[in-house]
Formats: sequence, structure tokens, C-alpha cells
Amino acid sequence: MLATHPKRCFSSGRAGVFEALQGALDLLSLGTETHCLVGGFDTKVDTETLGDLVARNQLLGKTNPDGIIPGEGAGFILLGTPSIAHRVDSWGRVVANHVAQEAVSFEADTGAASPSLGLSAVFRSLRARVPFRVDEVVAGVTGQVYYGREFSHAYLRNDALMPEPLVCRPLGDVLGDVGAAAGAIALVRAVSRLKTFGSTAGCEHVLAYASSDGGRVGGCVVGPC
Repeated sequence: MLATHPKRCFSSGRAGVFEALQGALDLLSLGTETHCLVGGFDTKVDTETLGDLVARNQLLGKTNPDGIIPGEGAGFILLGTPSIAHRVDSWGRVVANHVAQEAVSFEADTGAASPSLGLSAVFRSLRARVPFRVDEVVAGVTGQVYYGREFSHAYLRNDALMPEPLVCRPLGDVLGDVGAAAGAIALVRAVSRLKTFGSTAGCEHVLAYASSDGGRVGGCVVGPC
């Protein structure tokens, strides 16, 4: 039976899945649960949401070259304790996870450039616990300029963690803006990129992150079991 709790539901946008992931990791480490399902879903193509996006001129087009392409999606990951994971064909493990808050968010619309301190803090925390470069980055963000600059600043401050040469796969390039599903899909894609079941293709470690319009940012590194 699937059990949910208000304190385990996060409405913080694209990065919410990393808050949920941290909650799940805490439950597993305490032994409270042996399995946890983590994920997210959203749609921006329903009539009401599209109408609001049009009214606020948020869509990509002639009147807004920095707008979004609306999308929808869902993604879920089943987590288990190490003893459980070793008994099944696990795809990988969470090496490190961190969540932070950006002071100058996209939503704030102050006109000032974001210092990208939130995402920088996420990458810095991951770098402290991951003494090697990851092979790829999967970004749960749109193609808007704000998020490109945010990543550029955080990347330059944490070069030792990043792939060389840089490989970054933004979800917005292929799925548009999938809202709160972005972080979950980024996490699923990161896990699916790992070398699994004896395969020689794929990556050893992948960094997945997401950035919400309200400034919540989160990311994790996944690797082999």
C-alpha cells in the first residue's frame, strides 16, 4: 500500500524532487522504511495553464524570445536500503544529494543578475563528497537565459566536479518546460545513463540537478552500486 504524508509532498517546483529525495534517504538511513518511491509530475499544456502563460506573455515567440515551450511529464525512482538493493538488479545508488535556496530567483524579476549562489552551494556540497569528476550533467531547467547563466556561474566555481570536456544535457532542449516533473525526469535520466548490468556503454557517475522559478535548487550525484 502506497503511503503519503503532507510533510513528504513538496510543491517547490523543478527542484522539489531533491527535497523528496533527501526525505527518502533520511527514512532509509533511520531504518524507518525499506523502500521509498520518489518522483514528480506536472503539465503546462492544459487549457487553464496555457491561458495564464499567454496572458503573462511567458511563451516562446515573437513577443518573447526568452519564453518557454510548455510541456508535461512524470518520473519516479524506487529507492531501497543497501541490503534490499543488493538482492535486486539495482540501476545505481545516490552518492550525494543537496538542496539550497537562491536569493535572487527567476521569479523575483528584480532586473538584477542572479549571483547563482544557490546552485553554486549545491555543486560545492556535492564536490566536497565526490572526490572525482562526474561524466555528465543532466539539467532540469528550461532554455531561458537566466538558467544558462546560473549554470555557467556555478560550473566555473566548481570546475573540479564537472565533466571534462563538459557534457550538459538540459531537459528544456528536448521536452520544453515540464515544471515540477523536471527534477524527477533529470534524476531518472541520470540513472539511466549509468553503466548497468555489465554494460560497457554509459557513464560511471552522473550529476542531476534542477532549478525552480522560486529559487529552490537541488542536485545529486548517482553512481554504480
